[in-house]
Amino acid sequence: MNLEPNNKSLSFAEFLDAAIRDKAEAKPFPYTLEVCRCRYCSFCQNGKCALKRCCCMNERVKARSCTFAELLRDCFANFKDNVFQFRLRIACERATELHTCFLDAGHRARFYEGVSYMRKKDPKFIAQLYLLSASELLWLRAKPVMCSPGFIDYSCLDLKLTEPNAYLYFCTAMDIQYGGSHIDLYELTLDEIVDFDAFRVICNSVAICLYGMDAVKVAEKRKKHKKKKKGKVKADARS
Repeated sequence: MNLEPNNKSLSFAEFLDAAIRDKAEAKPFPYTLEVCRCRYCSFCQNGKCALKRCCCMNERVKARSCTFAELLRDCFANFKDNVFQFRLRIACERATELHTCFLDAGHRARFYEGVSYMRKKDPKFIAQLYLLSASELLWLRAKPVMCSPGFIDYSCLDLKLTEPNAYLYFCTAMDIQYGGSHIDLYELTLDEIVDFDAFRVICNSVAICLYGMDAVKVAEKRKKHKKKKKGKVKADARS
């Protein structure tokens, strides 16, 4: 399904549905990071994929053999709107530069606080936690309405929000839980409605909604590797 530029009225529910790809049935995953590298794929020719869309992204995400930028591009491969793709390209570059899917350290800390409340790692609920934790004020309002692990009572959430983008995050999180359509593709292309930080968070939330904590771990993978390498250098210097 290709979504051409004239389809700008695409609702968020349709937007999310278009990003979903078929997944294999849940079963033990036997592949390692090395086995899932692109150079071993029969469709990889001279270091480039012959396919328009990776046929084994699900496996690569589980094996952590892809980057978060590759994951984002794959999620929105069906979206042909030029402005959306331009903003997405910048978002991918930012994810590569920062080695994280979070806005800042506070966002990351609030998100993992929410994850600690969970018993079952449900991707849709994880995506909601990611959105709600993007704003400190929204997170303070959201915590009291978490009725049970995996459910948030949005009808009881205080909407007197003064932080920039907090209402956008709230609406997107509610759309993920209830399948609503408070935002559409056209609005995501307009900087005066959805600024770049909000655009990044919303697009990242779609990837997390599809792949759960695996998407977050892919985004954080290089950052952790860098820290380990730095720690090793210090240890070598001491010895």
